[in-house]
Amino acid sequence: MDQFYEDLKQFGMGVEYELNKVIKEKLDEPELVEAVKFWLQLIQVVTSFIEYLLLTHLMSTSKE
Repeated sequence: MDQFYEDLKQFGMGVEYELNKVIKEKLDEPELVEAVKFWLQLIQVVTSFIEYLLLTHLMSTSKE
């Protein structure tokens, strides 16, 4: 599971890097900046949710 989380984290960082490049090129377009911020927040929420699921799964299996 740790490798899965690390791979997911690397993927998220790669997506964030690519989005940051777009932001740097398009800083004059506030609509795009807001859309990128939204997607970055969504990625963070999804990553946090997956982390939460992993933790609850580990906690439930450790009780058995």
